[in-house]
Amino acid sequence: MFKEKIKYTRDQIYKQLGGNKQIYLPTVKNEVVCACLNPKLNPEAPRIILVGSLSRTRKNADSLCLQEGVIPVFLKRRTKEWEYVGEWKVKGYSSEKADIQGYEKTSGRKGLYKIIFLTKC
Repeated sequence: MFKEKIKYTRDQIYKQLGGNKQIYLPTVKNEVVCACLNPKLNPEAPRIILVGSLSRTRKNADSLCLQEGVIPVFLKRRTKEWEYVGEWKVKGYSSEKADIQGYEKTSGRKGLYKIIFLTKC
């Protein structure tokens, strides 16, 4: 399907997996099919996903946290270039205020909803 260290466009990812090309945790039938992460917004990606507070983002993040199995993860390298970095699964997550404040401080982002920790498979 995908090869590590190879770059793909969101169109190519969408054709293989489905979901919404505009969001970073696209779903098909309420299941997250991959993560497309921008390191500028997720500086510790792919190991840590910083989830924003938009309603759809929260819903998809919650689905991912409850989901079994692995998902392919892509990191944005340039416009229209997403590097495949392998199959990952949820190791844990936190919605604790202290954790969120810590990651907001280190990342410079505000209004985080949840922190998701991934492990490579």
